[in-house]
Amino acid sequence: MLAEIVTIQELYRERRDVAELWQHLLTSVLRCSGCEVGFIGELVWNDIGVPNLETRASTVPGSLPPDLGLIISEVIARSDDVMVAPEAGAGFLGMPLVVADRILGVVGLAGPTYVITSETAEMLRPLVGVVAAIVESITNATQRDAVTGRLRRNLGFLEAVVGNASYGVVVVDPDGTIELANEAALALLGTSSEALVGDSIGSVMSPRAVDWVLSQIVSTSMSDPITRRTVQMLAHSGVPFRADVTVGTFTLAEDRAAAVLTFRDIEAELLAQATALRSADLLSFTPDLVVWSDATGAIEYINAGGRALTGVSDVDGMTIEDLFPPWAAERFARDIVPELRSNGSWIGEMALVAEAGEEIPVSMTCLFRHEGDNTYYALLARDLREHQHLELLQHAFVSTVSHELRTPLTGILGYLEMFVSGDLGDIGPEQKLALDVMSRSGDRLLELVDKLLQVASIGETAIREPEPVPIAQMLEDARSSWSSQFVGVITTDTESAVAAEVSGSAAELATVFSGLFENAVKFSPNGGDIEVSAKVVDSSIVIEVSDMGIGIPPADVDRVFDRFFRASNAREMESQGAGLGLAIARAIVRKHGGEITVASAPAEGTLVRVILTLAQQGQTNIEGGDRDCESPGGR
Repeated sequence: MLAEIVTIQELYRERRDVAELWQHLLTSVLRCSGCEVGFIGELVWNDIGVPNLETRASTVPGSLPPDLGLIISEVIARSDDVMVAPEAGAGFLGMPLVVADRILGVVGLAGPTYVITSETAEMLRPLVGVVAAIVESITNATQRDAVTGRLRRNLGFLEAVVGNASYGVVVVDPDGTIELANEAALALLGTSSEALVGDSIGSVMSPRAVDWVLSQIVSTSMSDPITRRTVQMLAHSGVPFRADVTVGTFTLAEDRAAAVLTFRDIEAELLAQATALRSADLLSFTPDLVVWSDATGAIEYINAGGRALTGVSDVDGMTIEDLFPPWAAERFARDIVPELRSNGSWIGEMALVAEAGEEIPVSMTCLFRHEGDNTYYALLARDLREHQHLELLQHAFVSTVSHELRTPLTGILGYLEMFVSGDLGDIGPEQKLALDVMSRSGDRLLELVDKLLQVASIGETAIREPEPVPIAQMLEDARSSWSSQFVGVITTDTESAVAAEVSGSAAELATVFSGLFENAVKFSPNGGDIEVSAKVVDSSIVIEVSDMGIGIPPADVDRVFDRFFRASNAREMESQGAGLGLAIARAIVRKHGGEITVASAPAEGTLVRVILTLAQQGQTNIEGGDRDCESPGGR
């Protein structure tokens, strides 16, 4: 089944002939089901909205068998599986091709009754899901081609519209170079055409936004060709602003792909509208909180969405700090207000307090403006509770799937080991070579599953039975383990911290430091020096692991702790890895009340710094949490 899914996905990516692709989809379904008679049809709606089932692939020339035709009609009517399996004779099975609760077509099968079973339907469901996704993508591609053709025919008209549009429009090539910008884009970015055209899109967008834009140009996914996000952009002055950005991929001259970005400054629009119409509840339609205050922080306006979110009914006498729980109010006054007065804006995560005292996690944008006699603060906040709930569901899903994968995988590896060792009979050299490759691949897959389980389990609870962990000895053990695998020299300097201990899980911390040594060795293919140090600073111990390897591109440094992320140069050197090592390391370090940071430069190397709190006399428990940590300097 998995091999069939991989094969049809590869055929789709290769953009084979559409008719050939339809036939291969049917062949894959027949092969997996054991049936010899099959049919795939696509629902096509006419101009007045009436659906018609059109045959795309079939093993039966001419019309379908009457029983199979009736079943297919019932599948369309019910949008669900329909199966007829009499005790004798042929059985029939119909399955809908559904994407997002929308039926796109039907798969029909006929075969012996011992083949047409509910187990067969369940087994085919993942493959039928992939077929449905490809059917949707073929439909989208056809629609996109039609749209592109119309746009080409009206290019002169579009150029006039774009040139006079009130929103920013830029055209970006696959390398991220800006080829065209309209007047509105130049005004929003505070620059000129001479300075912007030919520059990188990275000069006006955050690294994550750039990755998203470029991925739309080269993407072979089945998503819609036009996507929309709220991202952070940068004006020529360096001041960031939130922008509503739409990206469409189009074909220019000589079939050259490009992305067309349209964007508008959300904050500027909201503030301009709100300032002009302060007497009206202009923003009552949004569930997000919108607040502005005078220079003293006294609230002048809160929208209906903000009132519903916080439970505030009367803002008379309230200040912005009254919207936050005590710890967040202290952070706002201590950290955010100085940054606002210095830079004009701040973006990050905070918490509001509801009327009943409940803390509400929010994503917040703060602005400070001083325009003549008009000085004010503005806050825009979005409730993150649903987002966090979805993250918890994703977390539980990964954990469940990983557990379900591990059990059969362990059995497979066990039998492979018995084959290799000869316990199940003699094997030839060629068979042994093939089994060795299978065993190594299985071991790598098992390692990935274990890491997924580790990611899912870390941070769920406090460390229940902490123990004294001698950091210097742990670093020495890691050095001894990895020295034999490194062509260069690994040196350790832990003399000033030889007696230092932290309270926590020795096994988890060993995972952290072994992973840091592994990365330093793996990404230093030409050798050089790996330097490891540990020193006591006040009530903390600071551990640093530095190498002289390939380093990390600046655009990737902020993302190295994201799950499944791998730096671009690591992917280019085709090193093995799932992008989970540093994500696991940070989760463990934060669970121990510490922090981990990375500083790096391409071709110069990487420095990883871990800060942990020293064990206190009588300490019996640890609870994970974030703490401030000085970022490591460059090397």
